[in-house]
Amino acid sequence: MHMRGKVQQRQGAPADQSCTLELEHSEGVTVLETQQRKIVYEGVIFDASDVEIVNRPALLESAFGYYTYVVLEKRTGEIVIGTDRFGFSPLYYSRASENLQFSSSITLLKGVLDRLTPNMDAWDELLVLGNLVGEKTVVNEIERLQWGRKISISNGQIRFLSVWNPETPPLSTLGDYVERNNELLLDAIRLSANAKRNRIVALTGGQDSRRIAVAMRSAGVEMTCVTQRVIGNSNKDKDTLIAQDVASALGVRHLRLEAPSEDALRLDRSLKDYWSGYESNYHEWAVNLMRHLPRGSLIYDGIVGDVTVNGHFFRAHPAAIAQYNDVDFLSRMLCGQVSSNIDQRLVSVPVFERVRADLARYPDSAHRLTFFFVLNHTRRNIGSWLRLYSLFGHQPCMPYLHYPLFLQSLSLDPNLYLDRWMQKECTQLMNPQVAAIPSTRDPIPQKYLSGVFAPAALETAGVRPRRALRSDVKHYLPGLPVRRYAHDVASRLPFESLKERWGWASDLGERFSEFLDWIENKDVPAFPSREAESIAPGTPAQEVTS
Repeated sequence: MHMRGKVQQRQGAPADQSCTLELEHSEGVTVLETQQRKIVYEGVIFDASDVEIVNRPALLESAFGYYTYVVLEKRTGEIVIGTDRFGFSPLYYSRASENLQFSSSITLLKGVLDRLTPNMDAWDELLVLGNLVGEKTVVNEIERLQWGRKISISNGQIRFLSVWNPETPPLSTLGDYVERNNELLLDAIRLSANAKRNRIVALTGGQDSRRIAVAMRSAGVEMTCVTQRVIGNSNKDKDTLIAQDVASALGVRHLRLEAPSEDALRLDRSLKDYWSGYESNYHEWAVNLMRHLPRGSLIYDGIVGDVTVNGHFFRAHPAAIAQYNDVDFLSRMLCGQVSSNIDQRLVSVPVFERVRADLARYPDSAHRLTFFFVLNHTRRNIGSWLRLYSLFGHQPCMPYLHYPLFLQSLSLDPNLYLDRWMQKECTQLMNPQVAAIPSTRDPIPQKYLSGVFAPAALETAGVRPRRALRSDVKHYLPGLPVRRYAHDVASRLPFESLKERWGWASDLGERFSEFLDWIENKDVPAFPSREAESIAPGTPAQEVTS
């Protein structure tokens, strides 16, 4: 389920007929049309019907859901392009002169551009921070629409307009916080039930997905919980048996999937990187999970709640609570002493400066850190795998992004996050039995730890064909080929410390070589179907099919 479009200026045309829109999309998108306008959106919206949306398109600026949209106003010729308020559903765009090309998929967009070059600021951030910061992508010629923004094209002008800016609410007491947070989560769950799909909770051993399952059970919303075995520390799976006990206590169906093989995981990583544009180093394991679910499922994901409700990053960086107004300190704290090994002549400014500029955009409160992680780490890194749902006909649901719940979740004194897990406090009030089951945030009893592979299997799991590094890798990552060679030598000798020290170089070299292949690959994946209708003749902005 994807769409791709192009807006072209028409020189010399009247102001209300100054551009044309070419739009193509796959079958899974929603097309709404009246005499006044046409709306095409990809994704899912929970708190507004299609009738309400087509008659009040401003709802798209604040609706609860995961979606990317295009609005064409027939009478004025205005074209509006945007996403959900937080920008979790992506919109990628490229500007050339006064023309604009865009897509919900970076891979579909890069396929129609003439030339792409690596954005080394982006790779610098991926290697230092683990996620991209701001609107950049891994190629210089494509950007991602910023959260809280929409694109308006009218009267020959392309404008980027604000529809939302981060805000913080007044503080609440601990007791009021827990009670109201539960009420708002239930509201989000009930709204999500408007989507008539198979409802799947990706249940882990943690607290965020558990609380979603508890709320769904309390709201009477049917679901199936699914857990995939994941290789953790010491070759132990910490999630499956905990999730099994949670599902049993709730009396709901629970499916268990085995971990994919090393070969399958490698192929799934390539699939993830191809479609997500190398924006994340994580979550290739999730492709196997999505593949095994009934097509067209609605998959509930709780990762946002770990930042907003649990305040996880305040525990990791407690000094940020008191020093939130010192963006220099916060930037140094986040960047640490890690080096990307990228030739610094290839980046615009040091990563410290880029992080500092992003931090300065958020409210002057302790939740500056919360917004930084939600809108960068969660949205760009962890959230990138949500894009892959559409390859299997699925859609994501993130209850913790329901705006009343999101905002109220920030109403707690951040110091309270340091000695308690608020997800557990909220679950305790709603379902004490489930709250009492250990989570991966607690010391885990031995009975919940299960092995994934036998030792003999582990020894051979990493043996696979190696691809040669591209010769131009050393231009971007000087010294990497030498470090990779050191790793290969250490792998054949009993030098475990050297093998561990340089292991990253081998993986990075291969992945960066694959990335360089990706930006040069001009094959454009075909759409399952293309838009066949045109707007009625004589309307100011015309839609043409390709």
